[in-house]
Amino acid sequence: MTDYQLLSTNALLHLNKVAVDLDLNESMHPDLLAMDLDPEGLHVLQRVLLHNDKEYRCQILMKTNGSDEPVTGWLDVPLEVWTFVAKVDAVIREALGDMELPT
Repeated sequence: MTDYQLLSTNALLHLNKVAVDLDLNESMHPDLLAMDLDPEGLHVLQRVLLHNDKEYRCQILMKTNGSDEPVTGWLDVPLEVWTFVAKVDAVIREALGDMELPT
């Protein structure tokens, strides 16, 4: 496993909705998040810590509209949803694998 996972904006919004619906400690205001996130942006789960033996507490670097500087947020992700994160990360990495990255 890599040191970080990548998420699309749609995936991040979905995970935040799960956290809000389950009333987890760390979530973000859904309307503000949807309004501020770059719809084409990629977001990095930089720090992932096991929390309460039932969820991961994740520090996220988020790409917002009109800025190249990331915004940091925290989100709790239930363990049973973590496979979704792994699948999204794998799809993004596969797509990026064919791209020539700038030097």
